[in-house]
Amino acid sequence: HDQHRVHVAPQLIVGAGLTAADAVLAAHHLNAPVYHVFRRGVADPGLIFNQLPKVLYPEYHKVHQMMIQQQHGGGGPADPDAPPGSSPGLFCGSYPGYASFPRHRVVSFRPGKKCVLEDECGRRTVLQVSMALVLIGSHPNLSFLPEGGRRLGVDPAQPIS
Repeated sequence: HDQHRVHVAPQLIVGAGLTAADAVLAAHHLNAPVYHVFRRGVADPGLIFNQLPKVLYPEYHKVHQMMIQQQHGGGGPADPDAPPGSSPGLFCGSYPGYASFPRHRVVSFRPGKKCVLEDECGRRTVLQVSMALVLIGSHPNLSFLPEGGRRLGVDPAQPIS
């Protein structure tokens, strides 16, 4: 299974809803490495996975297991020049090619496809990514975009909601 893993920078998937879970499942199915970033903790009762019956939604329960079991250890910046799978604690374990970043937010995107994350204690991590999928639903935090993403909306004078 691992010998077929794609050796490209991981995809960044931002969000903890069902659409983000579908993106994680699709990437995992294609053996594409994934960094999964979301604001809530994995045990938060507001997290959709903690509300779904496990028997009826086994595929989403699998994503929740991945989120729990493959958490990034945090503490320092990841080496953005390291090849996928070489960072200690990332991409190993039961779900190779997947690392979750609970209680993190995207601070910015930098040239060279680098993404800066921040945890709830203010510690920052820089990740090298191949692409970013921002699937954050009805209460988006778009502070990492110029003007909070207002230029994307119908009325640029109003925040995105």
